[in-house]
Amino acid sequence: NPNSAKMGLFYLGDQYFNVGANFYNNHDWAEARKYFERTKQIKNTFGEKDSLATFYATNCAIKMGDKDVAMKYLKELINMDYQKPEIYSMLSTLYKESGDSVKMLNTIAMGRKKFPSDLGLIISETNYYLSKGELAKAQDLLKVAVEKDPNNPILRFNFKKRMP
Repeated sequence: NPNSAKMGLFYLGDQYFNVGANFYNNHDWAEARKYFERTKQIKNTFGEKDSLATFYATNCAIKMGDKDVAMKYLKELINMDYQKPEIYSMLSTLYKESGDSVKMLNTIAMGRKKFPSDLGLIISETNYYLSKGELAKAQDLLKVAVEKDPNNPILRFNFKKRMP
């Protein structure tokens, strides 16, 4: 029965994910990534995008210093409309490290549009403007960050320190 073979393969995808998770928890990034990528491939053959396997494969790639694959997977996650704001922060950091500040800012802007109150994205954008010496823009963003998280002592300290 072709259907039972299909179900078996689909089930195997889930099993691979579980094996990958064990390696991941033991910080064996290379082995974990292999299994997450297998899950990804199997689910793809069913026309299904496995965002969780892709996310964990991305983390493995980053831990292994494989920035090209990490960027590719992060773009896939954005296209899948994966609901984790940190994928935008992660991709913007990779663009920053590769010296592409235009793509870095565009990625942050895309993330902020989707997750306007995400502190991580606000802080990424603030840090960018601080590094460029654009204090007025940084200050405006810090103000927003303090409003979102008024009890964050680091934000309050930075805000007071930067206020004239």
